[in-house]
Amino acid sequence: MPSRKREASTPSAARRPKRIDIKEAVEVMCRICPLSSQQEEACAIALDEQHVKLIAPLSSRQHGGQTPEESIYKFTYVFDEEDSQKSVFGRCALDLVQEVIRGRNALLFTYGVSGSGKTYTMTGNTAEDSLGILPRALDVLFNSLPNVADKCIFCPDCKNGFVVLSELEASLSRRMTAVQPSGSLESLNRFVESRRVSGASTGMVYAVFVSYVEVYNDLCYDLLADPVTRNDGIRVLPSKDIRMGPKNSVYVDGVVEVEVQSSGEALEQFFRGQERRNVADTLLNKASSRSHSIFNIRLVMAPCQPGLFYPQSDPAQAIHISQLSLVDLAGSERTKRTCNEGIRLTETGKINQSLLVLRQCFDKLRANQCGTAQSVQVPYRDSKLTYLFKNFFEGSGKVRMIVCVNPRPDDYCENLSVMSFAEVSQKVFVTSGEQVQLPVGNKDSVDRRHFLQWMSEVESDETTGSFRSCECAPSFDLESSDDTHSLERLRAYFLASERTRNEKLKEWEQKDRDFELQLRRMLYKADTMCGRLQDSKRELEEANQMIIHLNSQIRQLRVGCKAGAHESFRRRSKSAHMVGTWNRALPALPPHMQRAAMRALKLSSRSTQLDNAVAGDMPITHEDVSRN
Repeated sequence: MPSRKREASTPSAARRPKRIDIKEAVEVMCRICPLSSQQEEACAIALDEQHVKLIAPLSSRQHGGQTPEESIYKFTYVFDEEDSQKSVFGRCALDLVQEVIRGRNALLFTYGVSGSGKTYTMTGNTAEDSLGILPRALDVLFNSLPNVADKCIFCPDCKNGFVVLSELEASLSRRMTAVQPSGSLESLNRFVESRRVSGASTGMVYAVFVSYVEVYNDLCYDLLADPVTRNDGIRVLPSKDIRMGPKNSVYVDGVVEVEVQSSGEALEQFFRGQERRNVADTLLNKASSRSHSIFNIRLVMAPCQPGLFYPQSDPAQAIHISQLSLVDLAGSERTKRTCNEGIRLTETGKINQSLLVLRQCFDKLRANQCGTAQSVQVPYRDSKLTYLFKNFFEGSGKVRMIVCVNPRPDDYCENLSVMSFAEVSQKVFVTSGEQVQLPVGNKDSVDRRHFLQWMSEVESDETTGSFRSCECAPSFDLESSDDTHSLERLRAYFLASERTRNEKLKEWEQKDRDFELQLRRMLYKADTMCGRLQDSKRELEEANQMIIHLNSQIRQLRVGCKAGAHESFRRRSKSAHMVGTWNRALPALPPHMQRAAMRALKLSSRSTQLDNAVAGDMPITHEDVSRN
């Protein structure tokens, strides 16, 4: 069977349609770890959710110089000593998982001095309150994917891309690579994050691949690769080259990418790599990371065939790859504080050198974006670490940094350098392609996870509800030609089987009739309810029309009442004016005219009272008429 193969690479910029690029500043978070000694005074304090104040310890002030007593730094967000691992993940990494599911790349790295809590923030422990960003991100990713493909359908092409194998090739590869899980305690006895994010499509097939590399002494090593034996018999990991692939994508050549189908499988690979990572005991940290570690999670997606959970065979449909890189940087160190010698001194120099190149890259990027002078070349190639990040800094995805700070007074000078780097980082803008168009999948597809669960439930119901089969027929062994006993026994068995069959048929026919009757009743109820629903909708529409009509009448009455009240007020005002004029003119009249005028005024008053009584439907008595 010919194989159906399609290639893709990260970032697959050539396959993406034209989009509007948006400039985003590098988001820098700050996390202050608890002070180890209650006797010391903290040199770093969180003022609010965006500001941190550094306070110079007394020892630094006594030495004099340019060190400020207090300085305030602004961040995208600040976590103090009371913030949990859960809140750090929710604010720093949850949306990055969603970005990856929606087809974008993301980079998250921790930065700070040695012993400031970078590894704890990224990895943590197995308990709920201490689980780190990396295991939580894996849990959320797999919780949010509806259709995870079977293993070996997507296969790495050794050029930073993937191909789709035929069903036969995938089946053969699964048989060759079948490995029993290790069941490590680190991955089994742990808290599992239950949150999920949106963005996944049921019309797509997904596969997750992980790789784990470290940059040690400015050399790149694959922590998931098998060690090789040197001439002296020692087994070591071989160093890997970093290459520039198609579409200017930077990748580690020959890195092992392991396909995983659950967060537990991914964490098994992570802990397997952790055992090979270079860690040592120093004066500042009992388990000091001597290298920069990079754990890559690559999400491969392609449209699935209608009605099947298998990628489409149309070569015009692109495979899309998104990547989440979680980086735990080694801490910067000062030799006079660590007193390192020999290998440890070399490691410290390489670590500090790579972090210095990282800062230089940010400085050059910031200077080029300001446009105040001629653009200078960014020194990505001066360090393996920055060369691997080149794609992200040039617009391959979202970049976020967590600055970890230890508030102990001895770290004040190093924290000043860290804060200065954080200030520069926040002023760097990277191009983020927000509008990423993923391949269009089948809109009628269903969630594979729910479908398989439903199928298992249906099969379980069928197994539970099925009746037991008849007993096996007795052995047909004749002792002689006139062995009538055996024949009678067989005849009795088949007659009994026929009776059982007829009884079962009658039973199932009765159940079928009962089910049909019950179904008809349910359909009748459904039709009746639909009719009632239509009547209710019609009555509701009529009631709405009546309400509209009544509201219209109310508005007309209100307008009429306002007009009548205005006319009544006008008449009363005119009458009051005439009465006032009459009262002023009355004293000037002769006495006999005054008496006649008073009688006329009384008659007018009585007439007005009678009019008001008629208008108010009040009864008019004989005494009222007689008085008038």
